[in-house]
Amino acid sequence: MKSVSPKSNLTPALSAATLLFFFAGPIVHTAFPERAWATWVLATLFIASLGGLVWNLRGNFNRRTTLFGLNSATIVLLVVAMLGVINFIAVKYPKKIDLTKNQVNTLSDQTKKVFHGLTVPVKLIYWAKMEEREKVRPLFENLKSLSTKVEVEYLDTVKEITRAKQAGIRQDSTLQLTVGTRDTKIEVPNEEKITNGVIKLLKNSSPLLCAVSEHGEKDFDSNAADGYELAKQTLIKQSYGVKKINLIADGKIPASCSVLAIIGPTKAFFEPEVKLVRDYLANGGAAVFALDLDLKGENIDASPELTKLLTEWGIESDQALVVDPVSQVMRLEATVPIIPTFSKEVSITKDMQGNTVFPLTRSFRIGQNPRPGLKVQWLTQTTPNAWGETNIAGLTKGTATFEKGKDLQGPLYTALAAEGNSASSVGAEKKKTRIVVFGTSLIAANQWTRFGNNLDLFANSVSWLLEDESLISIRTKDEAGGTIQLSAIQGGLIRLLTVMVIPGIMCLTGILVWLRRKKL
Repeated sequence: MKSVSPKSNLTPALSAATLLFFFAGPIVHTAFPERAWATWVLATLFIASLGGLVWNLRGNFNRRTTLFGLNSATIVLLVVAMLGVINFIAVKYPKKIDLTKNQVNTLSDQTKKVFHGLTVPVKLIYWAKMEEREKVRPLFENLKSLSTKVEVEYLDTVKEITRAKQAGIRQDSTLQLTVGTRDTKIEVPNEEKITNGVIKLLKNSSPLLCAVSEHGEKDFDSNAADGYELAKQTLIKQSYGVKKINLIADGKIPASCSVLAIIGPTKAFFEPEVKLVRDYLANGGAAVFALDLDLKGENIDASPELTKLLTEWGIESDQALVVDPVSQVMRLEATVPIIPTFSKEVSITKDMQGNTVFPLTRSFRIGQNPRPGLKVQWLTQTTPNAWGETNIAGLTKGTATFEKGKDLQGPLYTALAAEGNSASSVGAEKKKTRIVVFGTSLIAANQWTRFGNNLDLFANSVSWLLEDESLISIRTKDEAGGTIQLSAIQGGLIRLLTVMVIPGIMCLTGILVWLRRKKL
């Protein structure tokens, strides 16, 4: 009876252990990245088992088959080393391609600006079960890649129950966001929530937008079609406050107001109210105006006292309604012009693409010879096919056409921005006034916020008025369905290719290599 050496008995066990630890290491590292110790333990066991296997087979190294085996092993190691170098380069200089329809895996410009500008540590602690972590891991890794200030940690509310109670975690899928020494909790986090959370924690206080009321202005608390509730919610998400003020009742513009908003007044302002606004602007205030035309009354200008005030800041208002036949191609009224052109000179609009719509808008002109220190720039411009209709009565009857010499030839400006000092403070060392004016208050009304860049344009304008330039960009994108519809034949071909053809080719290649080596 042939005896079996103890060394040969250990060979299968050591070989199996070596393979087990070799594959287990990367799997554990991928599945449990927060448990680095487990990866190191498996790596140590792999080295130990490999060393034991080599020692156990040391007597066979002079055999011909062993030399062939070592040659193959050397080739395999070289290939693995090459793959390791490629992987190192890929990790060191990552390059990702987002193939989703709406680029939902690509971080928005706003998020990039906020995270690139971090000067304090930001920690993302995500409390969730293993399967929930994988849903947000790509997002967290993308955020981490933007700044060395970002740290990510994953914890289980059951295994870390004491720490979870101390942190005030009440349910799974909760993100504990810490910025510097301040923190907040975000349930079911996404890019928009995280970015807004960072913005909120970075601010020492929330800027306040004061919306003037009692003149028929748009209501920031209304969810009606012409209300501004959605615009208000957008500003709140950006950590801005919104409140109404009454100029007559208050007798002043509160010092807490960071931005003054006069959106769509339909009633006249008293002279004391106009003076309050004039003085506020003269002292370096910031204001957004959205001034409608009166399409029913005898006076086409619904706010003549305000348009007159704006002329002091180089903003001239046209007494004409913008009409653009191109809008009818998109099944819109000609009085709802599509605005395709944005200024690249102002941060409000320089990154914008696509279109906005300006329902029932007037147009503006930049005043001639603005005073020194005052800069007025256009933000949005109509197509060349648009014109400014001065015959409002004819328009309501559906008979309006462009009349050369009477109507205004396009392209026309529908929004302007002004920055500078008042005439009485030229050369003085004081904060510059900032003004944004829209030709219609419907630009950010609930009914129209879903069209084009309307809501972005309004929110960006408020950010610019607050000199909060880091927040001016395009907001995060909604995820659209990315399901690929396959026919039965296409599904069958893919199944055949992945289940039969590719594995079959690999098996056949292995058999051919084995037969060839057997003949050597």
